[in-house]
Amino acid sequence: MTGVRDAQDVRASTVDGTLRRSARRAPERAAVRYGPRTWTYAELDAAVSRAAGVLSGLGLGRGDRVGAYGHNSDAYLIGFLACSRAGLVHVPVNQNLTGDDLSYIVGQSGCALVLTD
Repeated sequence: MTGVRDAQDVRASTVDGTLRRSARRAPERAAVRYGPRTWTYAELDAAVSRAAGVLSGLGLGRGDRVGAYGHNSDAYLIGFLACSRAGLVHVPVNQNLTGDDLSYIVGQSGCALVLTD
C-alpha cells in the first residue's frame, strides 16, 4: 500500500494538486488579480477544469506538447494550469518571435497545439 500512498503524495504536491487543495480549503479567497479581474480559488479551479476539458476534447493526450504564445496574464495562467491538469506538457514560446523563428520553435518542440492570446 506504500506505493499507492506515495503516488497520492506526489500528485498532491504538483501545481495542480496545490490549486485543488487551495480551492477546497479557501474557495472564496482571492487567488489571482490581473488588471480589473480577480479570480477566487474556486473560480480559478473551475476555469482550469473547463480549459483542461477543452484541451482533452481536442484529442490531446498525456504527454502531448502545447505551446503557449502570449503575454503573461490570467488567461496564460489558466492555460498553463489546464495543461498540468490534463497531463500535457506546457511549452512557453517567446511572445516576441515571429515568422520563421516562431515556426522553427513550434516545430522543433513538437507542439500539437499552440495557445495564443
